[in-house]
Amino acid sequence: VRTLMGVIVDALGCAYDEARNGAEAIERMRSREYAVVLMDIQMPVLGGIAALRQIRQTPGLDRAYVVALTACALQDERAEIFAAGFDACLMKPIDLAELRALIRGRVGDQPAPDPDPA
Repeated sequence: VRTLMGVIVDALGCAYDEARNGAEAIERMRSREYAVVLMDIQMPVLGGIAALRQIRQTPGLDRAYVVALTACALQDERAEIFAAGFDACLMKPIDLAELRALIRGRVGDQPAPDPDPA
């Protein structure tokens, strides 16, 4: 999923970082502010819901705009996703137009910043 999302986000002209799991995502968020965080619900080490709960309890990260990515269409899981504090939820397979609209709604059409300024 990470590789596919990277290709899609890159095609939208946005800079991005990748994290292998929820714990790594939290560490990256502590070192940099992100306009949008796309977080898979099913991740190793620390799943998306557990990671988001930590994010929402961490000053400085608690206002991040975090989007859940899930393959599960069950209403109970969607309810749990929003109860955990996710701002939006995208179902897999990800609809490119929906993802584009979500990202553009957050960042507009401004050029992507360099993820590693020299």
